[in-house]
Amino acid sequence: MIDTFIKLVSFFKIFYTSAGVDFDQFIIILRVKLMMDNRRNASGLMRGIKIQKENNTVFATTLVMMVLVGVFLSFLIFIASNELISLSIFHGVIMFIVSLMLISDFSSTLLDTTDNMVIMPRPVSSRTFFAARMTHIILYVLALVYAISAVSIFVVGFRFGLLSGILNIIVLPFTALFTIVLTSSFYLLIMRFSSEEKLRGMINSFQIVMMILVTGGTQILPHLDFMGAETILDANFELKWVHTLIPPIWMGAAIDTLSHFTFEKYHLILTGLCFVIPTLSFFLINKYFSNFFSSKLTNLAADSGGKNPIPNGDVNSVFKPSKGLVGYLAQWLTQKGEERSAFYLVWHQLGRERKLKMKLYPQIAYALVLVFIFLFAEFRDNSKTFSEHVAVLREGDFYLFFVYYINIILPVAISLIPFGDDFKAAWVYSALPIRKPGSLIIGSIKAIVLKIYAPMFLILSGIIIFIWGIKVIDDLMLVYLNSMVFTILAAKWDKNHLPFSEEPAMQQQGGNIALVMLSGILLIFFGGIHYVLVTYIPVLVIPIALIMAISLYFLIKDYREMSWRNFESIDL
Repeated sequence: MIDTFIKLVSFFKIFYTSAGVDFDQFIIILRVKLMMDNRRNASGLMRGIKIQKENNTVFATTLVMMVLVGVFLSFLIFIASNELISLSIFHGVIMFIVSLMLISDFSSTLLDTTDNMVIMPRPVSSRTFFAARMTHIILYVLALVYAISAVSIFVVGFRFGLLSGILNIIVLPFTALFTIVLTSSFYLLIMRFSSEEKLRGMINSFQIVMMILVTGGTQILPHLDFMGAETILDANFELKWVHTLIPPIWMGAAIDTLSHFTFEKYHLILTGLCFVIPTLSFFLINKYFSNFFSSKLTNLAADSGGKNPIPNGDVNSVFKPSKGLVGYLAQWLTQKGEERSAFYLVWHQLGRERKLKMKLYPQIAYALVLVFIFLFAEFRDNSKTFSEHVAVLREGDFYLFFVYYINIILPVAISLIPFGDDFKAAWVYSALPIRKPGSLIIGSIKAIVLKIYAPMFLILSGIIIFIWGIKVIDDLMLVYLNSMVFTILAAKWDKNHLPFSEEPAMQQQGGNIALVMLSGILLIFFGGIHYVLVTYIPVLVIPIALIMAISLYFLIKDYREMSWRNFESIDL
């Protein structure tokens, strides 16, 4: 496959040389980058692909997975009866997927500074270096785009004709190229007006936001009311000048123009934009911005290597804030010593560790979206007033389902906390005079509950009290106590790992699924008993809450007394 890519690029040798690229050096660098693609672990959108050892099938496996994803994407072709609109929507989704792929999988590749150490000291120009980097990403993304569009290409040919299917194959590279250039321009713009470290922070934040949007969108979109949208999608669509500002319509118009020979003014303009803008943009960026990009990468490498990440050089300031909300919470809710130190550590890592947030926050978004979809499903009926909707909700006890459902976040977070990229630093647990390692787990659980679960619970409780009234406060109190007992039991069932002491590669997905399943059983048990109490014996809610509070106290005390024999040894 690498040789095929190299031969494909060789057809554009004149294009590269005219941009000032040393083509021989360019091919050598590109070949090495393509070889490394088969050795890197999947990440971002392809994180679900698990490779046990280094081999040459990583890329092929990724392509197969993308083909399977493309089966669902092919249904977009039937979203509208108009060919131009249907294909414009299809290419718009392709642009979104490519953008997400670039941000989640290739931001590290595009901003990688390790190449500078090897290549820049040698007689390699910035244009050659930048062209190899961009071409590598283009080839990789283009292969993924064709894989994810493979089924859709046949569907386009079946529905709109063979010529439309062939033209769709021709237009897809320009869709991918334009998206890559647009994303790269976004990076260059940020690098021009901000520091390199801020750039990394912005990209990390954007990755998390995009993951949350994608996760939540899979649940929100099916529930949106598209009444009236069918009229727009199926109407006779007329192109206007404003459509020149919408790139996906360029692609749909280009296919529509060439397949039906519609040589009207706006069709011709949009067709020209489809083919000219991506090609010209790539040429201009490579010719005029490569030196700026290389210099910024050099500064990024220098900053990341020499900058002290610890404020004022004070290690304690990272894990032990002296004031503010976190300090007060730790002072009042944790015991001094190991427990409080673990609380500070996990609290800060939940806000700073990008990979941890990428795994955890989308799950939180998913749970919240489902809760609010079910909670506000009643309000979709426009024939009733707001008061009538609230009255209908008050007739049932559905609020118990909502508050118990969000508890599923707790075992997910607990299963992620033991794993971290800096796991080799876990030797410090053995070096320190820690007599009761169970206190570290309790501190970790308290940090998870207070930072992740408590805000969600308080917001949802406020909504529930607004709808059902203050009579449910005792129920909410019992729910919270049940949740804490449930969390301790789930942590006890899981293997005892200290915070961030395990290598991420050792994380077993099967164990996580088992923990979530066990948590679900516990939730059904607690929620079922609670529902029976509310329905038939409401007077017992407060006494049961007192029993759960006492049980929670002894569970925490028992966990604190755990010795090193109860913990798996730390690999030094």
